[in-house]
Amino acid sequence: MRSLLVSVIALGLVMAAWGLFLGQADATIQEMSKSINEEIIKAVATEDWQRANLGFVQISTLWNQKRKLFSVFVDAISIGEIEGTLARTRAYLLSKEQANSQGELAYLDQQLSFLIENERLSLENTL
Repeated sequence: MRSLLVSVIALGLVMAAWGLFLGQADATIQEMSKSINEEIIKAVATEDWQRANLGFVQISTLWNQKRKLFSVFVDAISIGEIEGTLARTRAYLLSKEQANSQGELAYLDQQLSFLIENERLSLENTL
């Protein structure tokens, strides 16, 4: 009976940690997605490169602050793909390539959305 109780408590702690992570990660992803779609992509469309780069620096800083937390719960391949997209986006923004910048920003937004969806408990993720 004692081992059952210990197991239930351990499972509860793991589930609580996962729930806290999902709450914080979802808020972070929503903030990044909003910034990408409402600020950076619009700045790129109007060729306001200074504003686009400033917004991108904020996104990159936020990602770097949360990266260690994400690495505990998310697979390394997904994190690596996001970091590769961040690097390509940075290069396109610095070289002022409008179409490529918009494409990479849209791809980054999609990757971030998929990252959090992939970690949620759902029937789709269990199959």
